[in-house]
Amino acid sequence: NGCSADCGGGYQSRNRVCITQGNNGTCTAPGSGTEVRNCNTKPCSVNGQWSDYSAWSDCSVTCGDGVRTRTKTCDNPAPAAGGNYCEGQGSETKTCSGPVCPTHGNWGEWSGWSSCSVDCGKGVKSRERVCDNPEASDGGDPCAGSAMEFDECIKPDCDGEGPFFFLIASVIFLG
Repeated sequence: NGCSADCGGGYQSRNRVCITQGNNGTCTAPGSGTEVRNCNTKPCSVNGQWSDYSAWSDCSVTCGDGVRTRTKTCDNPAPAAGGNYCEGQGSETKTCSGPVCPTHGNWGEWSGWSSCSVDCGKGVKSRERVCDNPEASDGGDPCAGSAMEFDECIKPDCDGEGPFFFLIASVIFLG
């Protein structure tokens, strides 16, 4: 007979016919009339099959557009003894959206310096910037720091005034 299985272990049997019988009708040949042996003992190959998908993951972002993912594994059963790995992809994605992301404010460029606040002596000049690069929106933080910057400016002494004039006038007056 052929083997009872193609792989994973089967059995094969064969029978023999008794040609010589004794006086009481029994076979005189030694041994059994049927022989059984193992065959095709090599493990059967098992092709892999996908498990069920996992639950969808949380969205990849807390605001704006992102993705959700779910996965499956090739272990239901896993490939064995030369069997094929599962066909196709082990994951799936889809888009998801959270609330609008806040936009934090950022300063634009500084303006040029203003002219000095005085025509002679010590004064102040200033420049400014605007929080519009971009402007804060949707709960974003405003720009940090000041929108104005001040610096000292020094012009030449005015005629007839200033420290040099007072020194000369004192010398002449006290003279």
